[in-house]
Amino acid sequence: WDLTGGWNNGDSKVNTSQVTALTSDSTSGIYDGPAFDSPHYASDIKMSPDGRLAYVLDPTLGVHIFDVSTPNEIIRLTDYLAPGDINDITFSSDSNYAFIAMGDGGIQIVDISTPTSPVLETTIVTDGEALAVELDPDDKKLFVAMGESGVAAYDISSVESPSIIHSFSTGGNAVNLL
Repeated sequence: WDLTGGWNNGDSKVNTSQVTALTSDSTSGIYDGPAFDSPHYASDIKMSPDGRLAYVLDPTLGVHIFDVSTPNEIIRLTDYLAPGDINDITFSSDSNYAFIAMGDGGIQIVDISTPTSPVLETTIVTDGEALAVELDPDDKKLFVAMGESGVAAYDISSVESPSIIHSFSTGGNAVNLL
């Protein structure tokens, strides 16, 4: 199950209480406010490191960006159109970059320093289908789960020109990173 009400159930209604529970400082994390609609299909929600923005993944259209800093006044800021197979997203600790796992489309590195105007910085071509992404705590290495192709590590100290460090087989199907 994910935050949209079920694993890829196609229900585009996103319950704000679930977003608030992720960002709330209260012990209950309960918000009795309205839901908001994602424009098409919501498969997952990822919060920005500061908890002010919700990135709603829409595998068919892209990423819908919402300002959730005031739960009673959730605002849809923009959409980052990236048609394809969006599987996962992670963020640099300063919230300046998003790293989007695009399935057979590799990894898109997107400048999100201005959340209302995301800009594609570069694309990493991966050896397999990009299913999940994670950054190291220093934002210098990006790890990518690539299904039957294993896991790859990339040097992203320069996001304009990332380079592969190493890739390896997991002996199975790498679908997630923790």
